[in-house]
Amino acid sequence: MGLQSALDLKAPKESPVFTGTVSGISKGMVGLGNVDNTSDLNKPLSNNTMAMFTTVSQAFDIVIGRKADKTDPVFTGTVSGITKGMVGLGNVDNTADASKPVSSATQLALDLKAPLASPVFTGTVSGITKAMVGLGNVDNTADASKPVSSATQSALDLKAPLASPAFTGTVSGITKAMVDLGNVDNTADADKPISSATQVALDSKAPKDNPTFTGTVNGITKVSVGLGNVDNTSDANKPISSATQVALDQT
Repeated sequence: MGLQSALDLKAPKESPVFTGTVSGISKGMVGLGNVDNTSDLNKPLSNNTMAMFTTVSQAFDIVIGRKADKTDPVFTGTVSGITKGMVGLGNVDNTADASKPVSSATQLALDLKAPLASPVFTGTVSGITKAMVGLGNVDNTADASKPVSSATQSALDLKAPLASPAFTGTVSGITKAMVDLGNVDNTADADKPISSATQVALDSKAPKDNPTFTGTVNGITKVSVGLGNVDNTSDANKPISSATQVALDQT
C-alpha cells in the first residue's frame, strides 16, 4: 500500500470526521469524566439542587412555578434575550401605530383616490345617484330647458305683464318721478291754475270786452267788421252819392 493510500485512511488533527464506530476514547479523555450517560429528559435533580429544597416535590413546584407556560404564557418584569427576528417580525420597525409613516403601497393606493377637499375626478364617475347628493327630486333638465314650476306660475299669475298691464285695487310704490312727471302738480285739468307762460301769452292778447289795440292792427278787413261795401274815404272827401244826386236834381 502506498503512503498516500495509508494517509487517506487516517483522520486529520484539525476538524476530523470519523465514520463507523469510534472506540478507544473515553469520557475522561474528552474532559467529561464525571458526566453520567443520561439524556437531558432522564437527568435527576442534582445534590446541590436537592440541598436547596426540603423535598423533591417542593423543588419541582418552585422550579415549575418560575417557568412560563408554553400555552398563553404570562411574563413579568422585563423580558430580554428575545428579538423581533425570533418572533417572525424582523422587518417590523419599532414605531407606534399613530407614528407609523404612510407605506409605499398605501401611498400608491392613496394616489389613486380622490381627496375629500376639492376632488377632481376623471373619466366617467358612476355609482353616485342624485339622491346620494340630496337631489333626489331634481329633474335632469338644463336651466334653459326647465319648465315654469307650479309655484312660479302661481306667482306669475299675480303679476302684471309688461305689455298692456291691467292693475286692480290700489297701485302704490310708484311715484310721479318714476314715470318722468316729477314736476307735475296733482290737480285736475279743470282745477289747474294759469301757468306763468300762459299768463304772459294772455297778457299780450286783447280782451273780447272793450279791447284796446296798440300799434298797427293787421289781419282785420272791412268785411270782418261788416263794412265790405264802405269806401275808404273820409267824410270830407266822400263824393255825392247817387241817391243824393237824384234828390238834388229834383229840387
